[in-house]
Amino acid sequence: MFKSVAFVLAGAVLAPGLCVAAPGQFAVEYTNGMNARYVVYGEGGKSLGAFTQKKGDVWEQTDRGGKLLFSYKEQKREQFAVELVDASRNVRVRLDLKTNKIAVAEGDGPMTDKYEMLYAGSSTR
Repeated sequence: MFKSVAFVLAGAVLAPGLCVAAPGQFAVEYTNGMNARYVVYGEGGKSLGAFTQKKGDVWEQTDRGGKLLFSYKEQKREQFAVELVDASRNVRVRLDLKTNKIAVAEGDGPMTDKYEMLYAGSSTR
């Protein structure tokens, strides 16, 4: 589960996905599987791209330059995870906010950790 913190000046929030706080106060939000809408993934601490919820149950995977790689349909949400599927490629993806891993499976095969989750938020950037 990711925690985001921002300092609020004059009632404005300085980072995406944070709850509103009074001026001069800190706002804290916990991103979990039920409210996640944006996940940055990578390897070795280096960003490779993002998974972003677009409209309804549609998610997109982009590279770090923002180029669309794949589209997914949201299949399921749990307290600490979001599961996506790309039926055209027969691929499943699990965004696990408890382990901070992104796992991938082909067809009915087992999920295998593929990426680190570097950041997660409940609003898109």
